[in-house]
Amino acid sequence: MTSVVVDRVAKVFADGTAAPHAALDDVTFSVSPGEAVSLVGPNGAGKSTLLRVVAGILTPTRGMVHRPARCASLIELGGAFQTDLTGAENLDLSLAMGGLGRRERAAVRHEVVEFAGLDGAMDRQLKHFSSGMVARLAAAVAVHTAPDLLLVDEVLAVGDASFQRQILDAVGRLVADGAVLLLVTHSLDLAAVATNRTIWLADGRVEADGPADEVLAKYEHVVSGWGRDLGHHGVRIEQVRLEPTAVEPGDPLRVVADVVCDRPLEDLQVRVDVRPAVGSDHQWMRAADESAEERQVNMVAATTPVRGVGLSEGRHRLELVVPSFPVSSSVLELSVVVADHHHRPLDELPVELAVGRAGQRPHYHLVATELG
Repeated sequence: MTSVVVDRVAKVFADGTAAPHAALDDVTFSVSPGEAVSLVGPNGAGKSTLLRVVAGILTPTRGMVHRPARCASLIELGGAFQTDLTGAENLDLSLAMGGLGRRERAAVRHEVVEFAGLDGAMDRQLKHFSSGMVARLAAAVAVHTAPDLLLVDEVLAVGDASFQRQILDAVGRLVADGAVLLLVTHSLDLAAVATNRTIWLADGRVEADGPADEVLAKYEHVVSGWGRDLGHHGVRIEQVRLEPTAVEPGDPLRVVADVVCDRPLEDLQVRVDVRPAVGSDHQWMRAADESAEERQVNMVAATTPVRGVGLSEGRHRLELVVPSFPVSSSVLELSVVVADHHHRPLDELPVELAVGRAGQRPHYHLVATELG
């Protein structure tokens, strides 16, 4: 197994129409075999650029990157596929490009198809696959080529919750066998679940590098613990509706939020936080002894996508879909959160969701009435 070494790497973008922009500036770190490392930071911090430099997609302006030859990237899922080829042809080609010989490809071909849930579809041309099918196939290929380095950029939310769990478990097995994981994510929950070390990037530089629980706690304090004065930053969530209002385990859910902006706002982050409604705790660092049920709830939260939007002044309706709830009958609290590009909450509004036979608990609404 080979370590990953990033030594004084800088990446400057200059297209001739604007001043040169340094996306990375003197970034240095190394990762040993068997380490799982998350890269966190605000939009524009350089996380995705760094991953692409390590992958060899981008060439550093200066500095050096050393990585294992056997590398799998979950960055742009399906980007290397050929749409006129069948799923089976793309699978065989991708496995070959991943370094597997003929016998190795034959040995894992069925396993990949079964993992991706694409039995009966592989004879179709890829252009007839849905985007979700393409993403599942690409993710399944990546984790079945036995890479020494796995690069993941915000794509573990692909598919339903069951497939997400499969991918995370497969990635965990690769790391246990000595592979290196570099994971870019905006989800502190996912970083805490999937990695044991975190590198915090800010303005293209390493702000902190250390044990995941320590660095994530510091980062969370900066982005979430900034003295939350919710509802006074130019955006207000007036109402949240769930469609349907109750779901069965595994069902998807549409979340609709009515939002009012006092002024135009750019680079907003909209997400749905999920937590147990009874005895909920807004600190989402993982406990080593969490129950299987708690882990399932945490996995829903960790894989709920973040959407970036820009909103003009006025009223807006935002819609998000949570793919599924792989939990037994329970009551969950869902919060729609609107945050800035540093992921600092500007406003949030919680509602309760009954899953399965769980009854809705009585709760109270605060209504402010202007007098006089």
